[in-house]
Amino acid sequence: MARASEALAGLGVAALIFAGAREVLRDSAKAESFRVEVEAPARIVPTSERLRWKGTVRPAALADRIDLRVDGARVVASNTDGLIDADLHDVGPGHHLVELAVTQQGGRTQTVTDTVLVGPFAASEATDCSLSLTIAEAAIQRLVIPPLRERLLAAARDDALLGPGTTLERAELTLLVDSLRVRVTLAGANTIAVDAFLKLRPAGPRGLALSLVWLGPVEFRGELRTQATVGGAAVGAALTGPLAPLGAVVGYVLADRYVGKRAHAEVREQLRGGLEQAASVPLLPDSAELLPGDPRSAVSLAFCGPVTIGPGAGISTRLSLRSSAPGGAVYRGVVLPEPDPSDMSDVRLDLSIDAVNALLHAWTANGLLADRMAAAQWAPQVDRALQEWTLLSLAGVEMTRAPVLMAADQGSAAPGGDAWALSFGGLVLDLRGGEHTGTVVAAGRGWIRPNFDADSGRLELGGVVDRVRLTCIEGQVLTPCFGALLELGEVESRLDASLAPGTGRLPAIDVRGLLRTRTRALRPEGLDVEGLTVTVPAGHPGVLRVRARLRE
Repeated sequence: MARASEALAGLGVAALIFAGAREVLRDSAKAESFRVEVEAPARIVPTSERLRWKGTVRPAALADRIDLRVDGARVVASNTDGLIDADLHDVGPGHHLVELAVTQQGGRTQTVTDTVLVGPFAASEATDCSLSLTIAEAAIQRLVIPPLRERLLAAARDDALLGPGTTLERAELTLLVDSLRVRVTLAGANTIAVDAFLKLRPAGPRGLALSLVWLGPVEFRGELRTQATVGGAAVGAALTGPLAPLGAVVGYVLADRYVGKRAHAEVREQLRGGLEQAASVPLLPDSAELLPGDPRSAVSLAFCGPVTIGPGAGISTRLSLRSSAPGGAVYRGVVLPEPDPSDMSDVRLDLSIDAVNALLHAWTANGLLADRMAAAQWAPQVDRALQEWTLLSLAGVEMTRAPVLMAADQGSAAPGGDAWALSFGGLVLDLRGGEHTGTVVAAGRGWIRPNFDADSGRLELGGVVDRVRLTCIEGQVLTPCFGALLELGEVESRLDASLAPGTGRLPAIDVRGLLRTRTRALRPEGLDVEGLTVTVPAGHPGVLRVRARLRE
């Protein structure tokens, strides 16, 4: 999602590629002067309640001919001696384009566009529980338990107490309501069987704790020796990370050298101690780079809700995602839906729009998005095209405000339904060679839709642009700057085509590569994505749902 925003940051620039010829530029310089004075251009407001937009049209005689639109929809406004007063109570969060168009003599339409960035705003700390993760029981049994069995058996065969001929007669993990049942039987020089019920819960921000609920009969057959202390430690130590709890069950039972003579209650205490030690292993990293190799993309993950377990439903939990940069992004307070066992793949991830906006805000502040845009060579490509068709030259682009994603119920209907609305403003263009006054600023609105290519394992991001507008700002005065250029040609359809998935214009995320790298603790080759879908679930427009099917 972040990479789509990087490319979309160039939309205002890309629109100029489709500009007209030199004659249009010369004619626009001769047009009647038209400007709009505002109290503060590009306002930032915390809420749309009682929000009004006001601007004074100069010359005042043009005010009666003004066509006022907000995000493309016509708005009725009052006009008092050129002062335009419009009610914007109904707008939602995000950048909104307030467009004032006037038709001049000769039929040419000139437009100035102001933007209003509407909150509510919140620090990144307010985006707790912005991720919901569910792993199906079938996926755990199919993909996690087999490598766990292999590692447990390998550790047991290296243990002198059990020997190289040890077989794993049973290693089962059963999901129950809010608990797990672990049954392990190892048969070698001695036979050891453990049956225990465990409860799973978060331990601190990044760990999981297993507590012993019930311990069944602990079976020992064969000759137990005092070497059990060393042997038990070897088995327990061999299973770390996600496999540590099962290693603790086996290893710490073996570590009790006098277990055959001690009471069942003391075995219970040994298990509890082992499980507590296993819980000290963090399952979530302190920091993880979403864009590998760039520390500015680092985020921290933490458990922020209970761990829910159920037969057939799998294991579900909620996580917070925070960027290391300061907060202040648009925040809607999206509440994630509860897991639905009937709507499952191997893995399901629900992502709140608040988390994405917090990242976009942080990455704009620390320059990551600007650098990505520069690396994509937007400015040089557009500059070459401009010099072929116009008198303009693009010397650079500056991103002064973060793009904002909005729920699919904002604005016009989302194409295909599985999309989020995008708005951007404050994109400053260093345009040279044409006649304009002040700073050239681009703003626009559109849609983002992801697409997964199963063959390559890559997630590509496409989009549709509804509106792209330029205006020139000098102090408190807004003036047209080459606005006629944007009126020529099929700009929107060409931008839509340029953003379509597979065109190579937008970077893709290597989901398969990332998953393989991050899951090698579960199995040496890691997990692999076979299929992936991204949708906006019905009734939850502020949520993006990712379902993944994993390859065996």
